[in-house]
Amino acid sequence: MATTLRELGITPEKIRTYDQRIPRYTSYPTAPYWKEEVDQEVWSQHLERTPKAAKPLSLYVHIPFCGKRCYFCGCNVIITRKAGVSNAYLDILAREVELVKAKLAADQPVVQLHLGGGTPNYLSQDEMSHMIGMLKAAFPFEPDAELSIEVDPRIATPDYIRFLHDVHGFNRISFGVQDFSAEVQESIGREQTRDITFLNVETARKVGFESVNIDLIYGLPKQTLESWRQTIDDICELRPDRIALYNFAFLPDKLRNQKFLDPSLLPESADKLRMFVETHDRLTREGWEFIGMDHYALKDDSLNQARNQGTLRRNFMGYTTLRGTDLLSFGVSSISDYQGAFGQNVKKLSTYKNMILNGELPIERGMILSDEDRVRQYMIEELMCNGYLSFESTPEGLTEKGEGIRRRVFEQEDKLVPLRDDDLISWDEKGLSVTEKGRMFLRNIAVVFDTYLSGGDRSPVFSRAV
Repeated sequence: MATTLRELGITPEKIRTYDQRIPRYTSYPTAPYWKEEVDQEVWSQHLERTPKAAKPLSLYVHIPFCGKRCYFCGCNVIITRKAGVSNAYLDILAREVELVKAKLAADQPVVQLHLGGGTPNYLSQDEMSHMIGMLKAAFPFEPDAELSIEVDPRIATPDYIRFLHDVHGFNRISFGVQDFSAEVQESIGREQTRDITFLNVETARKVGFESVNIDLIYGLPKQTLESWRQTIDDICELRPDRIALYNFAFLPDKLRNQKFLDPSLLPESADKLRMFVETHDRLTREGWEFIGMDHYALKDDSLNQARNQGTLRRNFMGYTTLRGTDLLSFGVSSISDYQGAFGQNVKKLSTYKNMILNGELPIERGMILSDEDRVRQYMIEELMCNGYLSFESTPEGLTEKGEGIRRRVFEQEDKLVPLRDDDLISWDEKGLSVTEKGRMFLRNIAVVFDTYLSGGDRSPVFSRAV
């Protein structure tokens, strides 16, 4: 029997204590501290310095189009139903791939591809085939590469899902659900029947997808404890391989579409907290393993296996299974994590198009990491992914180890002692460990080693920790 949060000593009061606005650490340093000085010229020079013996590649492609705007969404999207807009976008995307490829000194094999959005299945089958063909012409794909895609069940069909798997070899698929309640769906502008979701998931399993993920959000307007319990009953019946359970961040000052939401319809904080606690306990009782942060996976899923083997990685897509890769991303707003540097593309489609047609990489900001940044990036990722930081470990590509890691840990001993006293962490002469209880508060542990947030400077708005 799985251990409940209360059995771990994680009470509502304890959760409130650690429910701060701090980074999710999909990168370090976090995006608010990146610099506009890292522009297309700086990024071009960085790509040109790629060593010939470089890492394998992960690729990400952002498809920004949606037919309708969901009121809760925080993604960079373009709402349109205009004919030809996606095909024109793919033409510009192909030019971006050419520009990037021309800068690289190494012919890095692709071991992972992820399509996100927006709505990747906004593309027609012909458009999807055109894009995949273009990517495979530019980069050598490994035969067993992990190919994953985010899918909107409302416009997906069994034929399209079969096409993704049988024609192009996609082996992982993620469906946005958020909530099955019709009232909640109406309040957030996302009507989606239970039946269409079940049909799509069953089709994905039938045709041979290795892993199916479902996205859920708690804290949405009109959610009640009773309605949310019914959604979780349905999820347990559906039994996806992975579940991403997100805390709704209501930020109408930053996200204009959220101004359509009525804040009086949001659940009370106590009810929202109960939704999280009950869901965590129910999922772990029903056989999903808690990976960390918002992620759950069945025992045999590769995400849980990667956690057990110490090969988890954390990036802009959350937890992923492959360490030791470089991430190159394409499309508006997409972010690359390449050879010790971050580069983010412009968010506006017209600017993206004009820069590429002028032969410029569409970079608007980024950061070239210092050695200190890379050591701390390593420390935070080890804690977030593996729950253990060895004092004798060596960050890849650096000579820092032993006393360097140990020194940085114990420079923060005054902040670590309260976490130890709360049984979130422990340490000995060999390393720092996250306890089972501490896995619920990974962000609170990681933030201790974030020098950009030292001195109480927390001016950027981050989501809440729990």
